[in-house]
Amino acid sequence: MVAKQVWNILQNPNSLVAKLIKVRYFPRSSLFEAPLGYNPSFAWRSMWQARQILSLGCRWWIGSGDNIRVMHDPWLRGSANRWVLSPQPAGVYQLSVRDLLHDNYKTWNIVKVRNLFSRDVAEKILETPLVSSVREDKVVWDEERNGCYSVKSGYKLAMRYLIGSDKYHVIGNWNGIWKAQAPHKARHLLWRLCRGCLPTRSRLLERRVECTLNCPVCDEEIEDEFHIFFRCAVTQDSWSAAAMKVVIQLVEWLCYSGAFWQNRNDKLWNDNVPMPRKLEDTLLMLGMIGSQYISYRDLEGPRWDCVFAIIVVTSWLI
Repeated sequence: MVAKQVWNILQNPNSLVAKLIKVRYFPRSSLFEAPLGYNPSFAWRSMWQARQILSLGCRWWIGSGDNIRVMHDPWLRGSANRWVLSPQPAGVYQLSVRDLLHDNYKTWNIVKVRNLFSRDVAEKILETPLVSSVREDKVVWDEERNGCYSVKSGYKLAMRYLIGSDKYHVIGNWNGIWKAQAPHKARHLLWRLCRGCLPTRSRLLERRVECTLNCPVCDEEIEDEFHIFFRCAVTQDSWSAAAMKVVIQLVEWLCYSGAFWQNRNDKLWNDNVPMPRKLEDTLLMLGMIGSQYISYRDLEGPRWDCVFAIIVVTSWLI
């Protein structure tokens, strides 16, 4: 969604918001070259990160060529690399695409292009089509036929280039979560727990969100994942009321944990704390459902050892 806002700035450079951001953060360069800057706002920091996605899928349609800089903008044809790679002769760094065209008609100046660039770069430039009907330079999104950015295509591009890279890839059998025969809510809860995405008080503080650390339900200990599902006094009373005296299977545990997470949010936002007996009824109902699902014991990946350790500790807590 943030990339969509960056796209709007590219498409409407004369809008008030685009002008304010340009004057504040990149007055002498393009958005793709803009530095993060000193003491940036949260909005600009987010857009600065999101532009990485646009740089992978954006390309200039060549109109007059006056606004497209040869070495600083993506304009070449093809999905592999739309940028002219460095190093190149010093004289080309200040050129616009207009300088590579004939003066009187819209075609490549073949002799000039071959003299300025190496053979492979020159061939790639000459393969870039010039459409006579396009009068003005325009940024287009190559992942959509209509040339307009969409959140869906941006997400797919990010998954293909960013999440699939070694920098962002997290080793582990994460597909085992989504293939589990369990309610989608339970699978989503486990994924958020294993990736550290639950907005507990301790997690919020790590993300520089000012808040109190104590649990909003019991107000006795620091709220983290382990506390919510096992150490909280209300949670322990509920486990005891449900008479859970054996180690719970993984998917069953997920069904039960959803009730505790809902209980925690109900207290935080509505100031309601269900009595242990009420939670007991919920747990028994979820237990009947959870007992029908498969228990996965061979999952691998970061934080799986933590999940199984929590399950084993359950037998001690209850």
